Amino acid sequence: MFESGLTHAALLAQTEDYAAAWRVLGDTVALDQAIPAGRQHARNLLAGFVNLRRGEADRIYRSADAALYDLALSPDGSWLIAGGERDELVVFDVESGELVQQLEAHDPGKDGLTAVTAVRFTADSETMLSAGEDRRIIH
Repeated sequence: MFESGLTHAALLAQTEDYAAAWRVLGDTVALDQAIPAGRQHARNLLAGFVNLRRGEADRIYRSADAALYDLALSPDGSWLIAGGERDELVVFDVESGELVQQLEAHDPGKDGLTAVTAVRFTADSETMLSAGEDRRIIH
């Protein structure tokens, strides 16, 4: 029953019926006592993906009209940073959702643009790191 529910939910997710996939995954939770931890983890990963896809955005960031490639939440939960194309590197206050700062740090490429490909926080939430197509890591 668990395996068929997991397969069914995965197929529903492939067809982008996330609400139905969420319901099917919810039905599998009652079976957890009889299921190996590895299969529970597989279900939980699928459930995390489905939950993200079935939700609606609280806010949409459109400032630079650029695709965002990576984001990171500070370990203390206060800040969210996002990086993407066109040298987009932004910091948000998690509680308010407001844009705190828009940073420019990476060197533009020959077309005048470069992408920020990865962002992270240090464990103390004090330092942000970004990596870009300019092959630099900046903190």
